[in-house]
Amino acid sequence: MTAVEAAAIVAMAAAGGIQDATATAMSAPMACQTMPDLPHRYALVYPVSGALADTGSTRTSADGLARLIGPNRARVLRLLDQPRSTTQLAALTGLPPGAVGNHLRVLLDTGAVLRPRAGRDVLYWRTFLGDALVFDCCAP
Repeated sequence: MTAVEAAAIVAMAAAGGIQDATATAMSAPMACQTMPDLPHRYALVYPVSGALADTGSTRTSADGLARLIGPNRARVLRLLDQPRSTTQLAALTGLPPGAVGNHLRVLLDTGAVLRPRAGRDVLYWRTFLGDALVFDCCAP
């Protein structure tokens, strides 16, 4: 018999619903124990927000380059391990050619990529600085 059942028997006996409350209460040793008072404190709990909140993303040290220069620009720079045109990069990244051209312009201005012309094509690839950014920022 649980404490709740024993307390119910004692309450019924006090109200006169059970004739032999003593025998029933004695058969339930839990009825003689006092029930602990339930706390009357309530609280509203809100999830953590702000700078220390867990966003669910799993950032690793491999994302250092993306945090430094942006995810799309980092993806373009990583793809330039071999000579590629703006159109090829746009197809590989899924970005519009204009956006790829803007990223390439910034990378060219900083010296991270080269832009030699090969006939009618303009190809881009990483310089030593671009290699250092890719490999040093992505090393675990």
